[in-house]
Amino acid sequence: MKIYAISGLGADQRVFEHLNLDIELIALDWITPHKNESIKVYAKRLSEVIETDDEF
Repeated sequence: MKIYAISGLGADQRVFEHLNLDIELIALDWITPHKNESIKVYAKRLSEVIETDDEF
């Protein structure tokens, strides 16, 4: 199983470096929003890196 994580504002994936988990943690990087992009479209683009064939 995988866990996908997004850091809070003002942080990046380094915030997860010292976590000791028994499952795979995948930190998602923030992406640059497009001009006038809705939060729905932004979230869809952000989620494109999630592998839905595997349990998550």
